[in-house]
Amino acid sequence: MTNSAAANSNPITRVVRTTRPLLRVSRPYEGHYVWLRKGKEGSLQTAVEMAKLVRHDAVSDEGLERFAVQKLIDAKLDSHSRPEDIIEVIFRFVQTIPYIYDPAGSFDSVQDARHTLAKGYGDCDDLSVLLATLLALVGYKPRFVLAKYKEQTEGFDHVYVDVALPTGRIALDPCSRSHAAGWESRQAIERLTFPIFAGRLSSSFGFGPAVAGAGAATGAAFSPLTLGLSLIPTLIPFIKGLFSRTAQRAEETSRDEWKAQVHDGMLKIQQAVDSCQITSQAGVAAAKELVTRYYQACDQNFSKKSVAQSCRNAETEPGGFAEREARIGSSGGSCAVGGGGTSALSLSSAGVAGISWPVILLVAGGVYLFMRSR
Repeated sequence: MTNSAAANSNPITRVVRTTRPLLRVSRPYEGHYVWLRKGKEGSLQTAVEMAKLVRHDAVSDEGLERFAVQKLIDAKLDSHSRPEDIIEVIFRFVQTIPYIYDPAGSFDSVQDARHTLAKGYGDCDDLSVLLATLLALVGYKPRFVLAKYKEQTEGFDHVYVDVALPTGRIALDPCSRSHAAGWESRQAIERLTFPIFAGRLSSSFGFGPAVAGAGAATGAAFSPLTLGLSLIPTLIPFIKGLFSRTAQRAEETSRDEWKAQVHDGMLKIQQAVDSCQITSQAGVAAAKELVTRYYQACDQNFSKKSVAQSCRNAETEPGGFAEREARIGSSGGSCAVGGGGTSALSLSSAGVAGISWPVILLVAGGVYLFMRSR
Protein backbone atom coordinates (compact mmCIF):
# COMPACT_ATOMS: atom_id res chain seq x y z
CA MET A 1 0.00 0.00 0.00
CA THR A 2 1.35 3.37 -0.98
CA ASN A 3 1.70 6.23 1.45
CA SER A 4 -1.11 8.14 -0.26
CA ALA A 5 -3.45 5.15 -0.02
CA ALA A 6 -2.60 4.74 3.65
CA ALA A 7 -3.36 8.38 4.24
CA ASN A 8 -6.74 8.12 2.46
CA SER A 9 -7.72 5.03 4.45
CA ASN A 10 -7.25 6.86 7.75
CA PRO A 11 -9.23 10.11 7.87
CA ILE A 12 -7.30 11.30 10.94
CA THR A 13 -3.89 11.03 9.28
CA ARG A 14 -2.74 13.58 6.75
CA VAL A 15 0.61 13.18 5.04
CA VAL A 16 2.15 16.49 4.04
CA ARG A 17 4.94 16.33 1.50
CA THR A 18 6.94 19.39 0.59
CA THR A 19 10.32 19.90 -0.95
CA ARG A 20 10.76 23.20 0.88
CA PRO A 21 10.17 24.01 4.54
CA LEU A 22 7.02 25.85 5.54
CA LEU A 23 6.91 28.48 8.28
CA ARG A 24 3.74 28.87 10.34
CA VAL A 25 3.31 32.39 11.76
CA SER A 26 0.79 32.65 14.61
CA ARG A 27 -0.88 35.51 16.43
CA PRO A 28 -4.29 35.58 18.18
CA TYR A 29 -7.19 34.91 15.83
CA GLU A 30 -5.03 34.95 12.73
CA GLY A 31 -2.00 33.37 11.15
CA HIS A 32 -0.43 32.47 7.85
CA TYR A 33 2.15 30.22 6.24
CA VAL A 34 5.27 31.22 4.33
CA TRP A 35 7.30 29.03 2.00
CA LEU A 36 10.93 29.32 3.05
CA ARG A 37 13.83 29.40 0.66
CA LYS A 38 16.93 27.39 1.42
CA GLY A 39 19.86 28.50 3.50
CA LYS A 40 20.39 32.01 4.75
CA GLU A 41 17.57 33.49 2.68
CA GLY A 42 15.14 31.23 4.53
CA SER A 43 16.59 32.28 7.90
CA LEU A 44 16.13 35.91 6.93
CA GLN A 45 12.53 35.26 5.86
CA THR A 46 11.88 33.87 9.33
CA ALA A 47 13.52 36.94 10.92
CA VAL A 48 11.33 39.22 8.80
CA GLU A 49 8.18 37.49 10.08
CA MET A 50 9.46 37.66 13.66
CA ALA A 51 10.12 41.39 13.29
CA LYS A 52 6.59 41.94 11.99
CA LEU A 53 5.17 40.29 15.10
CA VAL A 54 7.27 42.53 17.37
CA ARG A 55 6.39 45.73 15.52
CA HIS A 56 2.68 44.87 15.49
CA ASP A 57 2.51 44.37 19.27
CA ALA A 58 4.78 47.34 20.02
CA VAL A 59 2.12 49.53 18.37
CA SER A 60 -1.16 47.98 19.42
CA ASP A 61 -0.94 45.82 22.53
CA GLU A 62 -1.51 48.13 25.51
CA GLY A 63 -2.32 45.18 27.75
CA LEU A 64 1.06 43.65 27.05
CA GLU A 65 2.66 47.02 27.72
CA ARG A 66 1.01 47.15 31.15
CA PHE A 67 2.26 43.61 31.75
CA ALA A 68 5.84 44.66 30.97
CA VAL A 69 5.62 47.81 33.07
CA GLN A 70 4.27 45.83 36.02
CA LYS A 71 7.38 43.66 35.91
CA LEU A 72 9.45 46.80 36.38
CA ILE A 73 7.20 48.11 39.16
CA ASP A 74 7.48 44.79 40.97
CA ALA A 75 11.26 45.18 40.78
CA LYS A 76 10.95 48.73 42.20
CA LEU A 77 12.18 50.32 38.98
CA ASP A 78 10.84 53.34 37.11
CA SER A 79 11.62 55.39 34.01
CA HIS A 80 14.63 56.97 35.75
CA SER A 81 16.28 53.65 36.55
CA ARG A 82 19.44 52.52 34.77
CA PRO A 83 18.66 51.02 31.34
CA GLU A 84 20.84 48.03 32.21
CA ASP A 85 18.66 47.31 35.26
CA ILE A 86 15.42 47.62 33.28
CA ILE A 87 16.71 45.32 30.54
CA GLU A 88 17.97 42.82 33.12
CA VAL A 89 14.51 42.52 34.75
CA ILE A 90 12.77 41.85 31.42
CA PHE A 91 15.50 39.43 30.35
CA ARG A 92 15.39 37.47 33.60
CA PHE A 93 11.64 37.06 33.30
CA VAL A 94 11.83 35.63 29.77
CA GLN A 95 14.64 33.31 30.89
CA THR A 96 12.21 31.63 33.30
CA ILE A 97 10.01 30.44 30.41
CA PRO A 98 10.97 26.88 29.40
CA TYR A 99 12.75 26.39 26.10
CA ILE A 100 11.15 23.61 24.02
CA TYR A 101 12.28 22.93 20.48
CA ASP A 102 9.63 22.86 17.74
CA PRO A 103 8.46 19.26 17.26
CA ALA A 104 9.66 17.47 14.16
CA GLY A 105 7.34 17.87 11.21
CA SER A 106 6.88 19.47 7.85
CA PHE A 107 7.03 23.06 9.08
CA ASP A 108 8.67 25.36 11.59
CA SER A 109 6.64 27.90 13.54
CA VAL A 110 7.01 31.29 15.16
CA GLN A 111 4.43 32.91 17.42
CA ASP A 112 3.77 36.31 18.92
CA ALA A 113 4.44 37.26 22.54
CA ARG A 114 0.94 36.48 23.82
CA HIS A 115 1.02 32.97 22.36
CA THR A 116 4.27 32.22 24.15
CA LEU A 117 2.98 33.60 27.46
CA ALA A 118 -0.24 31.60 27.12
CA LYS A 119 1.56 28.34 26.27
CA GLY A 120 4.25 28.84 28.86
CA TYR A 121 7.06 27.64 26.61
CA GLY A 122 8.71 28.30 23.26
CA ASP A 123 11.78 27.75 21.13
CA CYS A 124 14.48 30.31 20.39
CA ASP A 125 12.30 32.07 17.78
CA ASP A 126 9.38 32.41 20.18
CA LEU A 127 11.42 33.47 23.21
CA SER A 128 13.31 36.05 21.13
CA VAL A 129 10.04 37.52 19.83
CA LEU A 130 8.69 37.72 23.39
CA LEU A 131 11.84 39.34 24.75
CA ALA A 132 12.10 41.83 21.88
CA THR A 133 8.40 42.75 22.21
CA LEU A 134 8.60 43.42 25.94
CA LEU A 135 11.76 45.50 25.51
CA ALA A 136 10.15 47.54 22.73
CA LEU A 137 7.09 48.16 24.91
CA VAL A 138 9.22 49.71 27.66
CA GLY A 139 11.09 52.01 25.29
CA TYR A 140 14.05 50.21 23.73
CA LYS A 141 14.97 49.22 20.16
CA PRO A 142 15.98 45.56 20.29
CA ARG A 143 17.50 43.66 17.37
CA PHE A 144 17.68 40.01 16.44
CA VAL A 145 21.04 38.27 16.21
CA LEU A 146 21.14 35.28 13.86
CA ALA A 147 24.00 32.87 14.64
CA LYS A 148 25.50 29.86 12.86
CA TYR A 149 27.36 27.26 14.91
CA LYS A 150 27.57 24.21 12.63
CA GLU A 151 29.49 24.07 9.37
CA GLN A 152 26.93 21.77 7.80
CA THR A 153 24.05 24.18 8.47
CA GLU A 154 23.02 26.02 5.32
CA GLY A 155 21.34 28.87 7.15
CA PHE A 156 21.53 30.00 10.78
CA ASP A 157 21.15 27.68 13.78
CA HIS A 158 20.00 30.09 16.44
CA VAL A 159 18.48 33.50 17.10
CA TYR A 160 18.61 35.75 20.14
CA VAL A 161 18.33 39.47 20.92
CA ASP A 162 20.60 42.40 21.60
CA VAL A 163 20.16 46.08 22.51
CA ALA A 164 22.58 48.86 21.62
CA LEU A 165 22.96 51.45 24.40
CA PRO A 166 25.24 54.51 24.55
CA THR A 167 27.35 52.52 27.01
CA GLY A 168 27.67 49.56 24.66
CA ARG A 169 25.87 46.57 23.19
CA ILE A 170 24.11 44.05 25.46
CA ALA A 171 23.58 40.52 24.10
CA LEU A 172 20.46 38.77 25.46
CA ASP A 173 20.07 35.05 24.81
CA PRO A 174 16.83 33.93 26.55
CA CYS A 175 17.61 30.27 25.85
CA SER A 176 20.71 30.41 28.06
CA ARG A 177 19.29 29.44 31.44
CA SER A 178 22.36 30.14 33.58
CA HIS A 179 23.97 33.14 31.92
CA ALA A 180 23.40 36.80 32.72
CA ALA A 181 22.60 39.58 30.30
CA GLY A 182 25.61 40.32 28.11
CA TRP A 183 26.60 36.70 27.53
CA GLU A 184 26.67 35.12 24.09
CA SER A 185 28.37 31.98 22.84
CA ARG A 186 31.82 32.42 21.31
CA GLN A 187 31.36 29.31 19.20
CA ALA A 188 29.51 31.11 16.40
CA ILE A 189 31.02 30.71 12.96
CA GLU A 190 28.91 33.56 11.65
CA ARG A 191 26.54 36.18 13.08
CA LEU A 192 24.12 38.60 11.51
CA THR A 193 22.53 41.52 13.36
CA PHE A 194 18.99 41.94 12.09
CA PRO A 195 17.21 45.26 12.87
CA ILE A 196 13.60 44.98 13.99
CA PHE A 197 12.89 48.67 13.61
CA ALA A 198 14.59 51.08 11.20
CA GLY A 199 18.17 50.07 10.56
CA ARG A 200 20.58 48.14 8.36
CA LEU A 201 21.78 44.56 8.40
CA SER A 202 25.29 44.15 9.75
CA SER A 203 27.62 41.22 10.23
CA SER A 204 30.95 40.77 12.00
CA PHE A 205 31.74 37.67 9.97
CA GLY A 206 31.71 39.05 6.43
CA PHE A 207 28.18 38.08 5.41
CA GLY A 208 27.93 40.59 2.59
CA PRO A 209 25.12 43.16 2.44
CA ALA A 210 24.25 42.17 -1.13
CA VAL A 211 23.50 38.58 -0.11
CA ALA A 212 21.75 39.72 3.07
CA GLY A 213 19.68 42.24 1.14
CA ALA A 214 18.65 39.67 -1.41
CA GLY A 215 17.50 37.28 1.28
CA ALA A 216 15.68 40.00 3.19
CA ALA A 217 13.97 41.25 0.06
CA THR A 218 12.81 37.73 -0.68
CA GLY A 219 11.54 37.33 2.86
CA ALA A 220 9.61 40.60 2.70
CA ALA A 221 7.75 39.66 -0.47
CA PHE A 222 7.67 35.87 -0.61
CA SER A 223 4.47 33.90 -0.04
CA PRO A 224 3.18 30.41 -1.03
CA LEU A 225 1.70 31.91 -4.20
CA THR A 226 4.85 33.60 -5.50
CA LEU A 227 6.86 30.52 -6.30
CA GLY A 228 8.78 32.06 -9.17
CA LEU A 229 10.09 35.16 -7.38
CA SER A 230 13.71 35.94 -8.26
CA LEU A 231 16.16 37.38 -5.77
CA ILE A 232 16.45 41.14 -5.63
CA PRO A 233 20.16 41.95 -5.69
CA THR A 234 20.09 45.25 -3.82
CA LEU A 235 19.37 46.09 -0.22
CA ILE A 236 15.83 47.45 0.13
CA PRO A 237 14.19 49.14 3.11
CA PHE A 238 12.25 46.01 4.01
CA ILE A 239 12.03 46.99 7.66
CA LYS A 240 10.37 50.32 8.32
CA GLY A 241 10.32 52.15 11.61
CA LEU A 242 6.55 51.93 12.00
CA PHE A 243 6.80 52.81 15.65
CA SER A 244 9.43 53.40 18.28
CA ARG A 245 8.83 54.20 21.90
CA THR A 246 12.34 55.62 22.22
CA ALA A 247 11.24 59.14 21.22
CA GLN A 248 8.25 58.98 23.54
CA ARG A 249 10.44 57.84 26.40
CA ALA A 250 12.79 60.80 25.85
CA GLU A 251 9.88 63.25 25.73
CA GLU A 252 8.41 61.80 28.91
CA THR A 253 11.76 62.31 30.64
CA SER A 254 11.84 65.95 29.49
CA ARG A 255 8.24 66.42 30.64
CA ASP A 256 9.13 65.21 34.14
CA GLU A 257 12.20 67.44 34.29
CA TRP A 258 10.17 70.45 33.19
CA LYS A 259 7.44 69.72 35.71
CA ALA A 260 10.07 69.58 38.46
CA GLN A 261 11.34 72.99 37.33
CA VAL A 262 7.81 74.42 37.52
CA HIS A 263 7.43 73.04 41.03
CA ASP A 264 10.74 74.67 41.97
CA GLY A 265 9.54 77.97 40.48
CA MET A 266 6.27 77.80 42.42
CA LEU A 267 8.23 77.10 45.60
CA LYS A 268 10.24 80.30 45.02
CA ILE A 269 6.99 82.20 44.48
CA GLN A 270 5.63 80.73 47.71
CA GLN A 271 8.76 81.87 49.54
CA ALA A 272 8.40 85.38 48.05
CA VAL A 273 4.82 85.58 49.33
CA ASP A 274 5.74 84.23 52.76
CA SER A 275 8.55 86.78 53.09
CA CYS A 276 6.20 89.62 52.07
CA GLN A 277 8.13 90.46 48.90
CA ILE A 278 4.97 90.12 46.81
CA THR A 279 1.27 89.86 47.57
CA SER A 280 -0.55 86.56 47.51
CA GLN A 281 -2.59 87.78 44.53
CA ALA A 282 0.59 88.56 42.62
CA GLY A 283 1.99 85.18 43.64
CA VAL A 284 -1.03 83.34 42.25
CA ALA A 285 -0.77 85.33 39.01
CA ALA A 286 2.91 84.46 38.76
CA ALA A 287 2.19 80.76 39.40
CA LYS A 288 -0.51 80.70 36.70
CA GLU A 289 1.87 82.40 34.27
CA LEU A 290 4.52 79.78 34.99
CA VAL A 291 2.08 76.90 34.48
CA THR A 292 0.79 78.45 31.24
CA ARG A 293 4.32 78.67 29.88
CA TYR A 294 4.92 75.04 30.88
CA TYR A 295 1.86 73.94 28.88
CA GLN A 296 2.97 76.05 25.92
CA ALA A 297 6.41 74.43 26.01
CA CYS A 298 4.79 70.97 26.05
CA ASP A 299 2.54 71.80 23.10
CA GLN A 300 5.34 73.33 21.05
CA ASN A 301 8.14 70.85 21.72
CA PHE A 302 6.59 67.39 22.03
CA SER A 303 5.82 65.44 18.86
CA LYS A 304 3.87 62.80 20.80
CA LYS A 305 0.37 64.15 21.40
CA SER A 306 -0.14 61.83 24.35
CA VAL A 307 2.93 63.26 26.10
CA ALA A 308 1.81 66.86 25.52
CA GLN A 309 -1.63 66.03 26.89
CA SER A 310 -0.17 64.26 29.91
CA CYS A 311 1.47 67.54 30.97
CA ARG A 312 -2.01 68.62 32.12
CA ASN A 313 -2.12 65.76 34.61
CA ALA A 314 0.18 67.80 36.86
CA GLU A 315 -2.68 70.24 37.43
CA THR A 316 -4.92 68.01 39.55
CA GLU A 317 -2.58 65.34 40.92
CA PRO A 318 -1.87 65.34 44.69
CA GLY A 319 0.55 68.17 45.39
CA GLY A 320 0.01 69.39 41.83
CA PHE A 321 -0.22 72.86 40.34
CA ALA A 322 -3.78 73.62 41.52
CA GLU A 323 -2.95 72.67 45.10
CA ARG A 324 0.19 74.78 45.08
CA GLU A 325 -1.65 77.78 43.61
CA ALA A 326 -4.26 77.51 46.39
CA ARG A 327 -1.48 77.36 48.97
CA ILE A 328 0.10 80.51 47.54
CA GLY A 329 -3.27 82.27 47.53
CA SER A 330 -3.86 81.55 51.21
CA SER A 331 -0.36 82.67 52.29
CA GLY A 332 1.01 86.06 53.28
CA GLY A 333 -1.49 86.80 56.05
CA SER A 334 1.27 87.81 58.47
CA CYS A 335 2.35 90.59 56.10
CA ALA A 336 -0.72 92.81 56.84
CA VAL A 337 -0.26 95.71 59.30
CA GLY A 338 -2.94 97.80 60.98
CA GLY A 339 -3.31 101.55 61.45
CA GLY A 340 -3.18 102.43 57.77
CA GLY A 341 0.41 101.30 57.47
CA THR A 342 1.89 99.98 54.27
CA SER A 343 3.46 96.61 53.59
CA ALA A 344 4.31 94.42 50.65
CA LEU A 345 0.82 92.97 50.91
CA SER A 346 -0.91 96.37 50.48
CA LEU A 347 1.23 97.81 47.74
CA SER A 348 -0.54 99.56 44.90
CA SER A 349 -0.59 97.98 41.49
CA ALA A 350 2.19 100.33 40.44
CA GLY A 351 4.24 99.21 43.43
CA VAL A 352 3.57 95.57 42.62
CA ALA A 353 4.63 96.15 39.05
CA GLY A 354 7.80 97.83 40.21
CA ILE A 355 8.77 95.30 42.85
CA SER A 356 7.12 91.94 42.27
CA TRP A 357 7.05 91.37 38.53
CA PRO A 358 10.84 91.39 38.05
CA VAL A 359 10.98 88.59 40.58
CA ILE A 360 8.05 86.81 38.97
CA LEU A 361 9.39 87.12 35.43
CA LEU A 362 12.86 86.09 36.55
CA VAL A 363 11.47 82.85 37.93
CA ALA A 364 9.00 82.19 35.11
CA GLY A 365 11.35 83.25 32.34
CA GLY A 366 14.25 81.25 33.71
CA VAL A 367 12.23 78.07 33.94
CA TYR A 368 10.67 78.64 30.51
CA LEU A 369 14.05 79.20 28.85
CA PHE A 370 15.39 76.08 30.53
CA MET A 371 12.51 74.05 29.16
CA ARG A 372 12.90 75.43 25.64
CA SER A 373 16.65 74.69 25.66
CA ARG A 374 16.21 70.97 26.39
